[in-house]
Amino acid sequence: MEENQESILQIDQILPISPLENISDSVSTLNDYNSVLYSSATGVENSFYKNTSIVVEYFNENSKLLFDSIRNFEINSEKWRDFLTIVTTNSAKWLKPMTVFYPKPIQEPFRDEDLQIILNWVKKFYPVRTVQDGSLNYIENQKFIVSCYLYQYADAVNILDQPYAYTKCMTRSGLVSLHCQTFITGGWIECHQGSYNCQNTVNCYPSLNVDCWYETPYIKIDGTPINNNDPVSVKQVVRSQIQSNLIMNYVDRREIKIKTIILKVKDCDWVYSEEGI
Repeated sequence: MEENQESILQIDQILPISPLENISDSVSTLNDYNSVLYSSATGVENSFYKNTSIVVEYFNENSKLLFDSIRNFEINSEKWRDFLTIVTTNSAKWLKPMTVFYPKPIQEPFRDEDLQIILNWVKKFYPVRTVQDGSLNYIENQKFIVSCYLYQYADAVNILDQPYAYTKCMTRSGLVSLHCQTFITGGWIECHQGSYNCQNTVNCYPSLNVDCWYETPYIKIDGTPINNNDPVSVKQVVRSQIQSNLIMNYVDRREIKIKTIILKVKDCDWVYSEEGI
C-alpha cells in the first residue's frame, strides 16, 4: 500500500516534456515515466483483483440462489405489485375513523347545501394537506365521521287573552238615629212668683234616612258602567273587577335527531362518501 501511495505521488509529479528538448535527452525521462505508470497500473490491477475476488467468490458460491431469486421476482412481480396496490388502497381501513360533532344545529330537513357547509368546515379545520409546508395530515381513504343535531320548530304559541276576576259588593240605604241629651244646672232659684228648680235633663232622638251608593270604577252587576245620573235604589249591588291583558308569543325549537355523514380522503382532499364505516 505504501508503494502505491509512492507511485501515486510520483504520477502527480509527472510534468510535460518540453518540445524544444532533444529526443535523446528525453529517453531517460520517458523511461522513468513509463516505469511509474507501469507500477501504478500494476498496483491498481492488484487492488482490483484483491477487492473483487471476494464478490466473485460469493457470486460463484451463491449464483444458483441469486438466479432463483431473480426468477422468483420475475414470476411473482405482478402479484407483489397487486399486493402493494391492495395495501395502499386499504391502508386507511386499519385506522380507526375520526369522529367529531358539527358545532351548530341544522334545521330539518337536511339538504345538499348543509352537506357542503359541513364539508367546507372540515376542510378548513382539518385540512388534508398543511398549507405552510404541504405535508400530509391524513392518508388516502382515511374516514372522518361528522355528526350534527337536526332541529325543527314546534307549533307556535300565540295567545291573546283577557282574564279577569270580580267580587260582588252590596250596600243599602238606611236610617241613621242619634240620642241627644241637654243638661241644665243651677239648682233652685227664687223668682217673684216663687221658687223654681232649674236642674233638668232634656232627651232628644233625631233620625234621618241616608242613601248609600257606589260610583265608578265599580260597575253594575250586569257589567255595564255606573253613570252619575243613575237613580240610587234602596239596595244597590255592584261588581268590583280586576282584568289583565295577556299576550303570549313563543316559538319552540327542539332537537329531534342526529344526522351522521362520512367523509374520506380522495386525491388529497375530503369528499363525501356514501359507503358505510
